Amino acid sequence: MDGRLISSDTKLPIDNAKVKLVGRNIEGTSNEKGSFSIGEHTGFCYPVELQVSLEKHKPFRITIENESDEIIYKVESESYFIYYDEPFYPDTNHKGTYFISASIEKYSSNFTISDDSIIIYLEENNLEKEILEIKNSIRNIYSKGQ
Repeated sequence: MDGRLISSDTKLPIDNAKVKLVGRNIEGTSNEKGSFSIGEHTGFCYPVELQVSLEKHKPFRITIENESDEIIYKVESESYFIYYDEPFYPDTNHKGTYFISASIEKYSSNFTISDDSIIIYLEENNLEKEILEIKNSIRNIYSKGQ
């Protein structure tokens, strides 16, 4: 399997990420262009489970299945709740609406397929930045509603 790793934030290639075919004891590393090649080039016995990991980034995990004439991509997804230190008021003039928690995605999930190659977009694992983005999105929704 050939592919490329790109940063979701900077859109730049990601090097030195660990790429692994789960259950097959085959692994490799992305190069300075974000490219990787792992496994046999003659085809796979489906399903194929690919895992990507890199420090300070959310992991990515996908299972690729071939059923008849259809290829099915199943991306790992799991969210968890974080609780704010204090309530978040999207509209400071109206204290009746507030948030005390948010749901955060544990895994990177964006990818595209191009010419039998997978392009994976890894997200930074930056909780503070993600909380700020959630709060800004909520503020925007509330400001448009007024």
